[in-house]
Formats: sequence, structure tokens, C-alpha cells
Amino acid sequence: QERLADAYLHAGRGAEARVIAEDLVMRAPWDEARVARLLRALVLCDDPDPEQTVANLLCSDGSFIREDL
Repeated sequence: QERLADAYLHAGRGAEARVIAEDLVMRAPWDEARVARLLRALVLCDDPDPEQTVANLLCSDGSFIREDL
């Protein structure tokens, strides 16, 4: 999945990379490389605040807080 997400990022296909990257982050939110990959995908998708979007994703179940990023 990581290689596929990276391939999508390399091709500029942010939406596809985002779906995979979100799944990867939810499986291992402590993995900085996975979070960085999701941030790159969000930037490609023109997300106005990628860091806040990641924080919201991680906080959605109440297990993590923004400072964990």
C-alpha cells in the first residue's frame, strides 16, 4: 500500500493517494513517514489546512490529540 500511495503521489494523483494514506495512518498513526505521506496527498488535493485535517482524522475516535503528530 505504501508503494502504491507513493506512486500516486509521484503521478500527482492526490485523491487516490489520500485514500490509501489515510488508511495507512489509521493503522499506524505513530509512523511519521505515513503521516508525511498523508500530508503530501492532502497538499495535492488543495486541502486548506492539511495538518488540521490529519489531526481531525486522528482525533475522530478520541485516541489521539494534535500534539501526537
